[in-house]
Amino acid sequence: MRRILTSVIILAVLMTTNLHAEPDTPYAFDTCIAYDYILTDDQRLIVDLLYENLISHEYTIAFEEEVPVSDLDAAVTHILSDYPELFYIAKSYHYYFYDDDEWISEIEFTPSMSKDEADYYTVQLLALANEVADAIPDSLSDYSRELALHDILADYVTYSDDNELDYTPLGALLYGRAACEGYAEAFALLLRSAGIPCSTISGTGYTRDGSESHEWNIVEIDGIHTLVDVTWNDRDDAVSHLYFNVTDELMSRDHKPSPEYRNMPEADSMKFNYHKINGIIFSSSSDIEDIVWTMFDYCFGTGEGIEVRFSDMKAYSLFLSGFDDAAQNYANEYGDISYCTSQDDMQYSFFLSTSTEN
Repeated sequence: MRRILTSVIILAVLMTTNLHAEPDTPYAFDTCIAYDYILTDDQRLIVDLLYENLISHEYTIAFEEEVPVSDLDAAVTHILSDYPELFYIAKSYHYYFYDDDEWISEIEFTPSMSKDEADYYTVQLLALANEVADAIPDSLSDYSRELALHDILADYVTYSDDNELDYTPLGALLYGRAACEGYAEAFALLLRSAGIPCSTISGTGYTRDGSESHEWNIVEIDGIHTLVDVTWNDRDDAVSHLYFNVTDELMSRDHKPSPEYRNMPEADSMKFNYHKINGIIFSSSSDIEDIVWTMFDYCFGTGEGIEVRFSDMKAYSLFLSGFDDAAQNYANEYGDISYCTSQDDMQYSFFLSTSTEN
């Protein structure tokens, strides 16, 4: 995030705005997880003030009393990442202060589009989010509704970072293209529209090619907090669930949240993990040939790929060491087979799909 500090003397009379208890969001505010966990009471008051003005397209906001720059930084970071409906606010902003640059009297945001454009897109965005959420039956469990919304989003969106809108929920939901910010904010909006608590988490993602800024989600299902990365679950050839309702331990293997998220609720349960619920987490005591044959039977029977997870490195290594022999035994039984595989050495997972290619 780029921050510009401007040292000027403000001569105008400071605008005063009444602070209210919490932002008046277009979804139930108790679905915003981060607000209660990462902000102090003073920072929440700043968020309340900023949101009230920004949602009304008031971009220059003054404070009745100067606020510490550290509190304002925390509030602004939260505002710009966890409220998808503020998609029209650019990530850069200006501070104004008197004599002490640690105390801020006024902040100025920059809109990325005109008010008319923002209002037009807001109507479309919220209507579509509600339409998609409402299409999932309320009779389903929160887990099943979360899974359905995840799969819809991952299947519909193609990764892209070529356009400014790709970094917003507009790009994801209205145009089917998004970078990680677009995926995460769209997922938060869909879940909140369905009444399921969700927030975004910013940090760093690590791959074989290096590291980069990244964004994912924390979700609350039946009082249990869990983590989801829709971006990395969007494979070119299938919707993955490798990062669907995982724990802090699993996510931390290749994700590192920014320091401001250190007080987020702990995600330490596998109760709603996709692989656990579907019985496709294997240990070192599992029979390798049984796993491989089950995977091939599933792929040929459904025409879909299958992804399995292993409980630890030992189980994962044993499976890899025996996969080729088990696959050959399957071919000996059923004839020539064509298949594609991929593996994730950080998450101890293995993906298999059958192929019609010669």
